[in-house]
Amino acid sequence: MRINTVEIQNFRKLKSCKIDFSEKETIFVGTNNSGKTTAMDALMAFLKTKNFKTQDFTLSNWKELNKVSEKWTSKDVKDEEKSIKFIENFLPTLDLWLYVENHELHYVNHIIPTLDWKGGLLGIRLRYEPKDLNELIKDFSSIYNKSNQLLKKKTFKLWPKHFWDFCERKLNTYFSLRTYLLDPDKHNVGQELTESNIALDGDVLKGLIKIDIINAQRGFSDVK
Repeated sequence: MRINTVEIQNFRKLKSCKIDFSEKETIFVGTNNSGKTTAMDALMAFLKTKNFKTQDFTLSNWKELNKVSEKWTSKDVKDEEKSIKFIENFLPTLDLWLYVENHELHYVNHIIPTLDWKGGLLGIRLRYEPKDLNELIKDFSSIYNKSNQLLKKKTFKLWPKHFWDFCERKLNTYFSLRTYLLDPDKHNVGQELTESNIALDGDVLKGLIKIDIINAQRGFSDVK
């Protein structure tokens, strides 16, 4: 069993990035600020630490999320504007494709996509998303609108100024990493999650993937 492909979206500077892994070893090569370290940080965040900060969202996406949240605070907000579909294109996401041999099925029996699947490509999507979108919308709208009412009587700005500001304090309260199965027959095309896609329970990759980081060493030299 090995990692075949990783697709990263909306993680820091990596708006959309696909990494194909070789069977033995894969080396990231590129100029400074080309995304090598960011790609490694994404693997660590999604597959090991599970910890995220607002800075891990692609910066330009906060502008769009702020616009969406303005609709949430309106009395005229539409039901479709309160759907995960309205924000999913701005959420940090990692699609992981494993190649599993037939004799290795017992390692992944808890994430087999269909009963007739006999091995090959196995895909899962990890997405950092709201735990309960309706609760997030309700709480943010309440706090934001109350703050705006008080702001009319003050000469200084109150928290939260916008959704990004709200998430700076409350991100881990309202967001978590969730895992979904992908369709192996559609591994070459972008897959959209539907209401029929139910998040998997627990850490489904536990025991399957191990990540260790050796930080870059500067200043080593061999006088000989």
